[in-house]
Amino acid sequence: MLVGGNFGDGKGNATAYLSFFSSDPVTLSERDFSACQLAGNGTACGGSSSSNLFRRSGTNQNYSVQGTSLIPRVATQVTTPPYVFNSNPYMNLFQGTDRYQAGVLSHYEFNEHAEVYGDFMFMNNRHETAVAPSGLFQAGFQVNCNNPLLSAQQQGVLGCTPAQIAAGDQITVNIGRRNVEGGPRQFGYEHTNYRGVLGVKGDINEAWSYDTYGSYYYTTLYNTNKNYVSLARGGLALNGCMTGPGQVAAVTDSSCTPWNIWRDGGVTPEASEYISTFGVSNGSTSQTIFSASTTGDLGAYGIQLPTARDGLAVAFGVEWRDDTFTYLPDANLGSGDLSGGSGASPTIDESASVTEFFTEVRVPLIQDMAFAQLLDLELGYRYSDYELSGGVDTYKVGMQWMPVEDIRFRASFNHAIRAPSLIELFVSQTVTQTSDVSSDPCAPLNGVAAVATLAQCQNTGVTAAQYGNGLSTNLIPQCVSSQCSTLTGGNPNLKPEEADTISFGVTLTPQFLPNFTLSLDWFRIETEGLVGIVPLDVSMQGCLNGTQPLYCQNIVRDAEGSITGDFVSQGGYVAGTNFNVAEGTFTGIDIQSTYDINLGGLGSLQAALNGTFLDETSTVPLAGELEYNCAGLYGNTCGSALPDWRHTL
Repeated sequence: MLVGGNFGDGKGNATAYLSFFSSDPVTLSERDFSACQLAGNGTACGGSSSSNLFRRSGTNQNYSVQGTSLIPRVATQVTTPPYVFNSNPYMNLFQGTDRYQAGVLSHYEFNEHAEVYGDFMFMNNRHETAVAPSGLFQAGFQVNCNNPLLSAQQQGVLGCTPAQIAAGDQITVNIGRRNVEGGPRQFGYEHTNYRGVLGVKGDINEAWSYDTYGSYYYTTLYNTNKNYVSLARGGLALNGCMTGPGQVAAVTDSSCTPWNIWRDGGVTPEASEYISTFGVSNGSTSQTIFSASTTGDLGAYGIQLPTARDGLAVAFGVEWRDDTFTYLPDANLGSGDLSGGSGASPTIDESASVTEFFTEVRVPLIQDMAFAQLLDLELGYRYSDYELSGGVDTYKVGMQWMPVEDIRFRASFNHAIRAPSLIELFVSQTVTQTSDVSSDPCAPLNGVAAVATLAQCQNTGVTAAQYGNGLSTNLIPQCVSSQCSTLTGGNPNLKPEEADTISFGVTLTPQFLPNFTLSLDWFRIETEGLVGIVPLDVSMQGCLNGTQPLYCQNIVRDAEGSITGDFVSQGGYVAGTNFNVAEGTFTGIDIQSTYDINLGGLGSLQAALNGTFLDETSTVPLAGELEYNCAGLYGNTCGSALPDWRHTL
């Protein structure tokens, strides 16, 4: 709904709007093309290997539960849960959403010297989604050898000796087991934001005008994470609620219900309910701006070159911005107790401000002369004083030359910076899973020996004992579900990005072809300190090759030598946190063209072309390293697709 009108004899106007949008969710199982994860040649459903998998730490033999026994794990076996877990039926192809939006835009002109304007905008967005059930994702759990849920056969397979059983000793068992009995994980998100602007602008006199305003923008997030397996409760319940070590174990939680994952059909609804937990978090961001600027036409005072018709034009301004970022998780999220929940989430309360001064000047050099219908010079300068990183200068120089009315040339040089955002600086560092590194080259995969040599793997932190012969005696756990672990998050040591841009352009409006315009611009952008990450597979391969120490610093293995960790403190990941990449270069050509065709009584037809040819987008991840050019490519190294040619016609 949109409503508005003028008031005050046309001096003012107010416009208001309100909208509501609602959509229902669609699960992947409701579409034949997404009902399962295709495996092999696409004739079967694949999925996660964290399904009915048990392995004593320090060994390389996996087992699955069948009946009350642990049997060697092979792809052809039929067990409950199955050999692989197809998560697609639980997940959303399309999320359900409810969104409200409203706003008011207004202005009132008291006189030519003062026009007051104000805007207010509001949005509330809520949606829920679901993913595959939580569970135990092949992390190491302490299991009592005298666990009452273990059969004698299982005690023997796990290597518990009679003496260990009698003493109640504990062993470490890597367990991959989805809580299929408990149903999918469920997430709820609610964003609320609003923005208000109040300003006044007008003419000071015939030469000068001004614009000053203040704005405030605020966004909140409320997030719920339901139906997760609690690592603490799950570890207790899989031991029959008996703590250890010790011959006589005690029950420390009277509400505990044994979670019998050691036998087919052993998990009860009460057990699933006991191990289930949830996490809630709140966060907010805000931005406050105060800005004032003035522009002047110095031609009104006769300040102009004798070769030009127009006078000098200038602009001055000052701006202050303050950003805040807060995040508050509950105890469950803060401690990392949610299994499969990306580790612990620390509290965040950060802010940063910047004060800026800027000026611009346009100098008409020549006008209305032979071979110089127009020749002008543009200069600009800005000083930005960032609270976190100090003062920086940016500036620009540009020229335009129109020898005749049909053609206009232009050239410019810009030195620019971009300070890192609070998100890039301070967002929590957590360990999560990624397919950018889908397998560990130092661990066997599907019965095939490790593809990397012992010497290469030692560069990444693997020991000779862990590597063994690369196959039968290799003790390094392979990544789960074609996803190794990565450390993501912010970096408070980031510095501002810097860029130098050179561009040359021409605009053609030939008189012999009325209503036709063609604009071509060549650009070259050279960046330093670009905020980003070293692509994870570049870090892995670079460390294997031993080319850069920093590559190997990004490979953090856990005590077992794996990169399948869950917690920052325990290791087991490839670091993918933000840092200042050494340099990057972007070159290309922008094309814009329009042609209006008069159709007489039928009106007119316009053809328009907007396109970009991307010749180069090269990045050097570390100083002295080889660059990689991502123009026309996408993937683990290049990220999203970067077409070498794209256009709208």
